[in-house]
Amino acid sequence: MQRILLLSDSHGNLELARRIIEAERPDRVIHLGDLETDARRLQALFPSLRLAWVPGNCDHKCGPECIGIMAVEGCRIYYTHGHKHNVKWGLLRLQLAAEEAGAQVAAFGHTHQPYCQREGGLWLVNPGSCQRQPNYALIEIEQGVPHCSLHVLKGENTCF
Repeated sequence: MQRILLLSDSHGNLELARRIIEAERPDRVIHLGDLETDARRLQALFPSLRLAWVPGNCDHKCGPECIGIMAVEGCRIYYTHGHKHNVKWGLLRLQLAAEEAGAQVAAFGHTHQPYCQREGGLWLVNPGSCQRQPNYALIEIEQGVPHCSLHVLKGENTCF
């Protein structure tokens, strides 16, 4: 089984992200933007951790690198910050793009609101922001089948 930790919208505050990674000890991490420099700093803190990231709307660049596609144990994950898919106004554009890419999971950030729903054969998951709240999501993949879930770092306060 592979465990992939999703983090998003850290906006320069890496303390919660660091503590979440240390508590969960995932196989991989995907940082879903805002800020790309945070993802680079996390990679420096955890050099042996497989960490992927995409820039967000606060990173002032977003071309083809705004979207990532990762295959893990036969499961395709489409990941993006979400602003280019207008996720604050609905998830249809994201859902269609992920389905077109053959993904089983569409991971996004941008809204700062945790979200985890399965729509047909596609998981739509947003870990929420880890800037002020210890919110995150996990993708657990076993034999090519993903299961997504939302979490809050134990012992911390949350507002979701």
